Amino acid sequence: MDLFSFGIVLYELLTHQHPFPNCNPESASAVDPRLIVGNEQISDELAEFLLKAIQPSGADRFQDAKSMSKALAAVPRMYAPPKPAVDTNGRFSGITWSPMK
Repeated sequence: MDLFSFGIVLYELLTHQHPFPNCNPESASAVDPRLIVGNEQISDELAEFLLKAIQPSGADRFQDAKSMSKALAAVPRMYAPPKPAVDTNGRFSGITWSPMK
């Protein structure tokens, strides 16, 4: 249960909300954290880690602190890479070039 609680705290620190509707793990599935975070998208690896950490069934969670720590250390980044800017015509507009005079 301590690892489950730790997972809940990490989830809340990143999303600013409880993962389960009405704060009740038995009421429904956890909300995917990638659907909550505002402008910056949580990386898939971190989201999968969080979702495993907060599974209501103990058999589906990390079985010990060592495996949880190893899984967290393997997360390469907290946020997904930013998406390139696209103009109103659907073209990439992130780089412009002007000849020097």
